[in-house]
This record gives sequence, C-alpha cells and structure tokens, in this order.
Amino acid sequence: MVRKIVDIKIKKAEEAISPEITESKEAVEEEFLKTITQNSVESVGAAAVKKPRRRTASTKTTKATAVLKKKPTPVKRRINFLKPALVLLGTSLFGVAVYAVGLGISSVNIDLETEKDSLSKNFNFVFKESPSSVFDSGKMLLPLYQFKKSFSYTQKYRATGEGEGSSYAIGEMKIYNENSALSQILIAGTRFESRDKKIFRLSSRVVVPGYKSENGKTIPGVVVAEVQADQPGPDFNLGPGRFMIPAFAGSSRFEKIYGISEQSFSGGASGKIPMVVKADLDSAKEKIIEYAYNTAKDEVLTQAPDNLKLLDKAIQFTPGEVSWPSEGAKTPEFKVSINGELSIFVFDENEVKLRIAERLEEDSNIKTDLKSVSYELFYENPDFNIDDNVLSLSVKVKRNLSAIVDTLEFKQRISGKTIDDFKAELLKLEGVEKIKVSVWPFWAQSVPANIDRIKITSQ
Repeated sequence: MVRKIVDIKIKKAEEAISPEITESKEAVEEEFLKTITQNSVESVGAAAVKKPRRRTASTKTTKATAVLKKKPTPVKRRINFLKPALVLLGTSLFGVAVYAVGLGISSVNIDLETEKDSLSKNFNFVFKESPSSVFDSGKMLLPLYQFKKSFSYTQKYRATGEGEGSSYAIGEMKIYNENSALSQILIAGTRFESRDKKIFRLSSRVVVPGYKSENGKTIPGVVVAEVQADQPGPDFNLGPGRFMIPAFAGSSRFEKIYGISEQSFSGGASGKIPMVVKADLDSAKEKIIEYAYNTAKDEVLTQAPDNLKLLDKAIQFTPGEVSWPSEGAKTPEFKVSINGELSIFVFDENEVKLRIAERLEEDSNIKTDLKSVSYELFYENPDFNIDDNVLSLSVKVKRNLSAIVDTLEFKQRISGKTIDDFKAELLKLEGVEKIKVSVWPFWAQSVPANIDRIKITSQ
C-alpha cells in the first residue's frame, strides 16, 4: 500500500522537478521516503528522532519535496467518508425517538351512529279540577288547574270623522305634592292655571301621594292625570309648562302642590274639526276586546309555572262594561274602557308524560326512562265543558328511540388491546349503524391503556 502511494508521489515529484536538476531519481525517492515516515510517526503520536536532512545541490528539489508534504493523507479521506454515516445515524435515532414518543401519547377517537326507531300511539285524557280516580271509562284522569284575573283597561283611538264646530284641547300633566307627607285629594274639575292665565280642568278625581324623605332629601309625591281646556279653540294648544291651582292661593299648598305638562296639549280647534263617528266606535270596541283578551291572558300566564300547558279552548273570557264617548263628539281622539274577568284552565305536561310512561311500561313490561327517551306530544280534539270545568282531549305520542352504548364500559374493554383485537371488539357492538375510527399516530399498534385518551361520541 505504501509503495503504491510512493509511486504516485514520485511521479508527481518528477513532473515538478526542472530538467536542470542533476540529482538522481534514487536520491529523490530516498528523501520522499524519509518525509513519509516522519509524517506517519507524527500522525499517530509516536516519539521519533529527526535526522538532519541532506540538502541537495538544487533549491528547486527542496521546493518539490515541500509540495509533496502538502498532499492530503488517507486519514482525512476516511473522515469525509464518515460524515454521511453520522447524518444517517442521527436521523435514525431521531425517528426512533419520535416513534417512541408517539406511542406514549397515542389517542383513539371513535364516532358512533346508533340505530334509530320510532313509535306512535294515541292516549285519551280527561282533566278535572278534583279527579277522584285514575281512569274514567278507559280514559286517564289528571288534575286541571285554574287561574283567574279581573281586569280593567283603557285605550285611546283616533276619530276619523269631521264636522263644524269647536273642540277642547286635552293633555296630561304630572301633579306634584311637596306640601305634606299626607296625600292630597283633587276632585274632578279642579282648575289648573298656566302662566298666561289659561285654565285646564281635571277630567277625573285623583289622589296625589305625600312626599317622602330619603337621606335628608325630600322626594315629592306625584301622580299623572288627564286635563282638558276650560274653553274650546286652538288657543289652548299650549306647549309644556307649569300650572298652579288657583283654589290654593294664599296658602302653602299654592306653591307646593302644582302640575307640570311635559308634552304639548292638542285637539283645540274651531271650524272644521275631528269628530267621532259610528265607524270609530265599532272599530274601537272590537280592538279593546281583543286587547283585553290578549293582555289578561299574558298577565295570568306569568303567574303559572312554565311546565303548565294551556289550550285556547280552555279559556273563559267574560268582558264586562265597555264605555266610550257618544257619537258626534268633537275631539281628535277618544278613550274606550273595558272591564271583565278571564280564567284559564291548564294541566301539567310533566304529569302527562309520566302517565304515558307508566302505561307504556304496563303494555310492554319495559321500563321507560324519560331522560333517555324523546317524546313528541300532539294534542288533538280538545273539548272543554265550561259548566263542569272539564277538559278532554286525545294525545298522540311519537316516541323516538335511540340505542344506548355504555361508552365507559367499552373504553375499559378496549384499553391496551392491539389494533386487531380493537377492531374485533368494534364489530361486537350492538345497536350501531356506522362507526368512524381515527388512531394517532398512524403507526400505533395498540389502543392507549389510559382510557382518558380514548374519546367516544355517540349520536
């Protein structure tokens, strides 16, 4: 091996030596062998004694030898060859580490689509305020609950007619009591005077509350009342302002019991003015009855628990007196008042569901869990006997069934199993139509032993 290197080096040395050099080939070879020996000793760290070099007659020969010393040694070639091997080894170790970590944090996600089924059945119910038995002629009996409300409502409506004459301005004002902690009664017709001496009168009797003291501060009592101009015509369509009560002049009440209008008065006119006609009264009566029905029903329902069920036929609405102005009244708007009573009869829907569940259990000997079974109830053919306060109807039950999978038990069963055993367990599941499984990382060979890393969703 050394000889092959020597031959190659000598050949290059001969090419580098000038033709003028007279030294023999043997001398050059001897000098080169000495150099190779010296480099080999230094590369392995062995102790060596340097012999004095024998100089030749030509300086160029020494330069050629120096050139030969700079040539790379076979050791360096071996190091370059090891670099790819080291890179490959590092990559392999990294891959092994990732593989091991992936196995340690592996997870399994399972999506189950369970089998669905439905069942429809009709049941007949009778609801009474005090049922004495469970069944009556094959019909199931349940309690009927009653809620009542007496009402009195007033609404304003526009007059659409027109006639010759004059009309009175009307409006509202807030009446304040800063005079006493006692209430102040003001009768209908009490006069209120504006700063420009325009007189308005109370349309009805009012009671103004007394003042209150809070944290050393006086809070006046206040009530809102309607007033009408003392005389007809547009001169009384006043803007917002303060009004005094002339009857209290000369006493402390004159300054401390007063009225304030926050909106402009309207309706005062002469010549062509709005007038109430029969069509206005007919329309107002129809509207006030509808308003009373809906408002009273909503107010009663706020008193009833949310689980109570109301059917429109189980409502007793008794409108009382309806009051309105006479036909031909000259005013841009008029008031209509109504009073009466409304009763609603309701039943507890939870009791209906419970009774249905009991009947299904009796018929099929299968215990029904209301929490796991979805019911749709359709109430049909309601019949309400007003005289006896009895409600009868048919309930159509549509029951949606869904297979139940014990996910915790299944997790415990598959934890730690190989992927092949895991697949076999999936095939054993009952009541499942579709299964979707994802395993991470993809090279995992078993299901995680930790059941918290197994996720199961069912729909």
